[in-house]
Amino acid sequence: PDNLEGVPLTGASALMKYENSRQEYLLGGLFKYLMWVVAIAPWKCIKATSWLLNKWQRFVYPLSYGVFYGGDAMDKTMPTVRAIMVWAWNTVSLGLHFVDVILIFAVIRALSRTAHLSINVWGHKSSVSLVYAAFMLAVLNVVDKFVRLSLADPWLHPLNEDGYPLLYMRSNAARLPRALMLDFVFRCNVQLIESEDRLTLKPLYDKYVINCRGEAKHLADGHKMYLLRKALRTFNKGANVRFNRAEMLARKVDQHILRDQALRDTRTVRAIDASNIRPGPHMSRMLEEVLAETNGFDALSLADNRFSDDNVAQVVEGLRQNLYGLKIRDLDLSNNDIEVKGAEAYKCLATLNLSNNAKLGSVGVKGIASVLNEESVLERLDLTNCDVGGEGAAALGAMLKGNRGLRCLVLANTRLGSQGVEAICKGVAKNTTLKELDMSRSGCDDKAAAHLAQALQQNNTLERVLVGNNRITDVGAKLLADALQANTA
Repeated sequence: PDNLEGVPLTGASALMKYENSRQEYLLGGLFKYLMWVVAIAPWKCIKATSWLLNKWQRFVYPLSYGVFYGGDAMDKTMPTVRAIMVWAWNTVSLGLHFVDVILIFAVIRALSRTAHLSINVWGHKSSVSLVYAAFMLAVLNVVDKFVRLSLADPWLHPLNEDGYPLLYMRSNAARLPRALMLDFVFRCNVQLIESEDRLTLKPLYDKYVINCRGEAKHLADGHKMYLLRKALRTFNKGANVRFNRAEMLARKVDQHILRDQALRDTRTVRAIDASNIRPGPHMSRMLEEVLAETNGFDALSLADNRFSDDNVAQVVEGLRQNLYGLKIRDLDLSNNDIEVKGAEAYKCLATLNLSNNAKLGSVGVKGIASVLNEESVLERLDLTNCDVGGEGAAALGAMLKGNRGLRCLVLANTRLGSQGVEAICKGVAKNTTLKELDMSRSGCDDKAAAHLAQALQQNNTLERVLVGNNRITDVGAKLLADALQANTA
C-alpha cells in the first residue's frame, strides 16, 4: 500500500505486534493440557508397560503361558498352519510398526506447531484425531509384542542369573525366524544322512553364533531346545499324531504358493549327541519337556554339560513320563556333577557311562548298586575316574553276587585299594554273567592280585580282565598266572 512507502522492511519495525486475547490463552492452555492427557501421559504408560513386558513377564504368567502352550500344541499337530499364521501375524506387525512410526512423526509435528502458535483447539479436530490414532496404534503394538513373544519363543519367562528373561531380546528380534528354523532342520537332515542317523547338536548350534559388539553370542537355552523339538517333530513323528485336513491344505499352499521345498527324503533320528552344548541353569527342565514327547531313538549323550544331580533327575523324569514309551538303552552322563538322584532309572538302561563324575562318591555308587541287585537290563557300567572308595566297592561286590545282567564293569582309576578289590573279587567269584572287568589304575598291589587270582579260579565267565598301571610285582603276576591255569574262560 501507498502508506508504507519509505518504511524499512527489515529489523524489529517490520514485525507487527501481536497480542493474545484471554480466550486464546485459555484455549491454548487447554489444548496443551489435552495433548498431555491424550498423548504424552498414555504414551509414557505404554512405554512403561512395554518395559515391564520385556523385563518382568511374571506379571502376565498365566495368559502368556496359555498362549505359548496353545501355540505349541498347534505346532505339534498343525505345524504348517501355525507357521503360516505366525508369518501373517509378523507381516501385519511390521505394517503396524510402519504406520505407528509415521503417526508418531505426525503427532510430534502437530505438538510442535501447537507449542509455537497459540491456535484455537476447536479449529484443529484433525490433530486430536491424529493423537488418538497414535495412541491406539501404540496399544496395538504392545499387544502385538506380547502375543509374538508368547507365541514364537518357548520358555520365555524364567529369569537367568543376570535377572533378565531367559530369551530376552528386543522388539521384532524376539522370535526365531522361520528361515532359521528351516535352515536348522535341513542341516539336521544332511547330518543324519552323513552320520547314519546320529544327530550331534554342538556343531549345528555353533552355526548360529553371532558377533555382538566383539563378543560371541550363542543361542539361548530356550532357542536350543526349541530347535531340537522342531527337528524331532519333523523326523521322529509320534505314533498318535494325525494331521488334519487344515494341515494338509496348508502344506499344499506352503509348497505351491510360497515355494517352500518340503523335506521329502527325511531320516529318523536314532541317536542324539547333546554333549558340550553349553547348558544354562534351565536346560535340564526344557530337555525334560522335549524328551517327554519324542520317540524313535535309543542313545542319548549328555556328556560334558556339568549337569548337577537335580538336572539329571529332571532328565530322567522326562524319560519316565514319555508319551510313546521311549526306552534309552545307551546313556552317556560322563564329565558331569552327578551324585545320587535318578539311580532308579539306571536299571532300565543297557549302557551307562558315569565316568569323570567326581561328586558321585561312595554314596552315589551305593545308590546305583542298590537298584542293580535285582534283575536289570544294564549290560555296561563305566565308573572311570569316580571316587568309588571302600564302601562303594563293597556295595558293587554285593551287587555282583546277585546281578544277572551286567556284562562289563569299568572301575579304572577309582582308588579301590586292597580292601576294595577284595570286595569286588568276592562278588566276581559268584557272578555268572560278567564278561569284562577293568581295574586298571585302581591301586591294586600283590595282596589285591591274590584276591583276584582266587576269584579267577572260581569264575568261568570272565573273558577279559584289565589290571594294568597298578603296583603288582612278579609275586602278584605269578599268582594270576597260576589262577589262569584253572580258569577255562
